[in-house]
This record gives sequence, structure tokens and C-alpha cells, in this order.
Amino acid sequence: MRGLAVAAVLAFHGGIGFMPGGFLGVDVFFVLSGYLITSLLLNEHAGTGTIGLLAFWGGGSGACSRPCCWSWSPS
Repeated sequence: MRGLAVAAVLAFHGGIGFMPGGFLGVDVFFVLSGYLITSLLLNEHAGTGTIGLLAFWGGGSGACSRPCCWSWSPS
């Protein structure tokens, strides 16, 4: 679903938009992302009784930032 939302935004910016303003894809993406993140946090709280925000943020940002760090590190 999030992929379809991203595709809708890309289609709009490519001139193939079917919704004026192109906000539908952005709204759908943020709603689904918020739902998924909230469900992950609620599942962690139900399982452990706490939410480790540093581990949560590190897990998500670590996967995204590794290629960035590799391309920016001096050799």
C-alpha cells in the first residue's frame, strides 16, 4: 500500500496525476506509516512492558543510514 502511495506521488509529479494537488499519495503514505509504527510500538509495549525508543530509532535509522555513511566516509 505504501508503495502505491509513493507511485501516486511520482505519477503526479510526472504529469500523470488524477487528483488535483497530488496530496492523496502523501496522505495515504503518512497514515499507513503512522499505523505501522504505532502497531510496532504497541506490540513492543505489550511484550516487554516498555518501549525502547533508542533501539527503535536505531533499528530504523541504522538500516537507512548505513549506505549514506559508507558513501560519506573518507577512505
